[in-house]
Amino acid sequence: MTDQLIKLPKAQWTFDDNKIYARRDATSEYRWYEVGFHIPGNYRRDSPLGFADDRVSLIHDALLAEQEGIEVAYGPFAIDAEDEPLFVDRWVRLLAKAITGDLRAPTTFPVNWNELF
Repeated sequence: MTDQLIKLPKAQWTFDDNKIYARRDATSEYRWYEVGFHIPGNYRRDSPLGFADDRVSLIHDALLAEQEGIEVAYGPFAIDAEDEPLFVDRWVRLLAKAITGDLRAPTTFPVNWNELF
């Protein structure tokens, strides 16, 4: 799993973006997924969710909507195989908006991607 913590300077929350190699159920194949979490500003945490800081249970609980204070912001989206071009396009567009200063905070969770583009 890879992990990125993204803090927007004027926002009252943090995004935690994760790439997870998993299967959605016992009968499916393992695939790469991207899932993002919304972390309110009053939730004290300085490191990303992930294996590195032994917080796998937080990810699990958030996906099950059982973690107070952390919720799924987007995903999980498959990002490998036939879904890779969509993943790359989404991040290229987000980075382009960030570079030009046009990246804005979403107004709802889960994130409505059409609202951001």
